Amino acid sequence: MTLTSEPKAVRAAIHQFLWADLRFLYFDPVELTDWEQSWIVFLKSAIEHAATDHLIVRSDTGTEVTLVLDDDREDALLLIDALDAETGATVAVFVYTEPFPPRAGRPPTVRTLGHIAADAAHALHTAIADLNGALTATGRET
Repeated sequence: MTLTSEPKAVRAAIHQFLWADLRFLYFDPVELTDWEQSWIVFLKSAIEHAATDHLIVRSDTGTEVTLVLDDDREDALLLIDALDAETGATVAVFVYTEPFPPRAGRPPTVRTLGHIAADAAHALHTAIADLNGALTATGRET
């Protein structure tokens, strides 16, 4: 089993979502330029939208997967729990002790909603890859 999503569909859906999300409509580019400070913001936005549009599924069952973030931890920056949306069972867990790298080719400043959508999609795909790595490490993938 792996967690899957369609990269082009994710980016397009996130971009569309951002137009309606007032948090980003009047964003401060300075606040979002520093990746070390903004990566969790991008990831939270992407995960929120992924849950709304059912963008992440289990490869073995086709069942939707919901990602839950815990950023109120003393031992790590962030914990992501992937839950089977039908059963509520934990499918995979990944802990971040540091920010993951920004996307390749990321401009030095975030100027458009397209830049934000690309960063959010990158954050989501990185989280999915890390969760799939956790599945592999535990022997739960097929």
